[in-house]
Amino acid sequence: MFSKKISEISSEDISQVIKDKVRESDQVEFKEALPTKDGSPHPSGGKIPEYTRNKLIEEIIAFANTYGGWLLIGIEETKTKPPIAQSIKPVQNCIDIAHRLELAFRDCIDPQIPGLRVEGVETSGKGEGVIVVYAPKSLLAPHRLSANKECYIRRADRTEKMSMREIQDLTINIFHSSQNIQEKFIKSKEDFKTWANYHSTPYIRSYAFRLTAIPFQPLRFEQVYKENDLLPRFSNTFLIKAGDTKMNVVFPFDVNQWRANYRGAHSFYDDQNSCYHTKKEIGDDGRIEFWFLMGQTDPSRRGDYKLYPGWVLSPLISSICAIENFRVSSGSPETTFGLEFHLEVFKGPILLIGYQHNLLGGDIKIEPGEHLFDLMTLEKRETFSNIIGIFERDFINLAGGSWSLIDGNFEENFEIYNKSKNI
Repeated sequence: MFSKKISEISSEDISQVIKDKVRESDQVEFKEALPTKDGSPHPSGGKIPEYTRNKLIEEIIAFANTYGGWLLIGIEETKTKPPIAQSIKPVQNCIDIAHRLELAFRDCIDPQIPGLRVEGVETSGKGEGVIVVYAPKSLLAPHRLSANKECYIRRADRTEKMSMREIQDLTINIFHSSQNIQEKFIKSKEDFKTWANYHSTPYIRSYAFRLTAIPFQPLRFEQVYKENDLLPRFSNTFLIKAGDTKMNVVFPFDVNQWRANYRGAHSFYDDQNSCYHTKKEIGDDGRIEFWFLMGQTDPSRRGDYKLYPGWVLSPLISSICAIENFRVSSGSPETTFGLEFHLEVFKGPILLIGYQHNLLGGDIKIEPGEHLFDLMTLEKRETFSNIIGIFERDFINLAGGSWSLIDGNFEENFEIYNKSKNI
């Protein structure tokens, strides 16, 4: 179950923890019941007592400050060292209590833990079950319990207070990790500009765009090139349903000729006759790159210097699908990714074409220059459509347009299909 998304965990997965005799560790903690001050059973309704909330938060903070981990409430454990999952001791009204715990945790952890999840998993038809809490390793650490200002860390199967020296060391390590991620995005931007400047030289007009995805927590694959399912296809046709509107979006220039390279795989395609160039790369650390350049050589065909929203949306959606594939395949389905979009217009402006291949007026164009969008953060899968909708709106607005297909619809009635399969 620990390789699943928390929202997908079933009663069978909980039973498997018992069958597998899972041990407590630096990433797993079991509790037979909700902790109470006097050891009495916790009432199934009403407000979460402060003592209960704080004892659970100590465990959660320790996970976030160390390697990330899972807290399962409703699992009886053995008296051995380390303890082993022995049986299920279901918590009453587990779904309701899980919801109330999640709300209580938000106000009592400083700073809040991104990606913290709490779910109730019913193990019987009576609303009883196990409460599952997942806390990822956090780039905002060290976290502390607001009530006592203490930070906690995980040592083997124990949660302990951190010393001042440990807090200082963790702060420095997290700073370097965050800086490392930022440096990866900066390097991608600089490498892309070099690549785009080189390939734009033969053209009288050209533009290029880049999509870069980087995980915020470490991922590692042995050989990405041999894992065919991990090699993204950027030429997919996606059917977008937004409200009553349906529209296909596609990137028509992709050639999927992947080759192995150092700790990853890449693909290049250069066609100066057709005036386009692509570069794709994935790394065994979960990094995904997609670069595209379109040029023009004939000054008399100014109307051909254009860009369809689908040429950008399709690679964006493909990148998000690849991110999800990486998360699931790595056994880290809750890993947060950053996704960056960067557009360079060398000589322009570019005419932006509507979804129905129609010109939308002389003002619907993107001016020359560098256009770097805000970093998109991908956490919960259920927020992906929202991110795509916001991106599409921002992209259309960049050109001075207000005819967004998705904007206003993605929150309530937005779906994406790839080969008739809902994404």
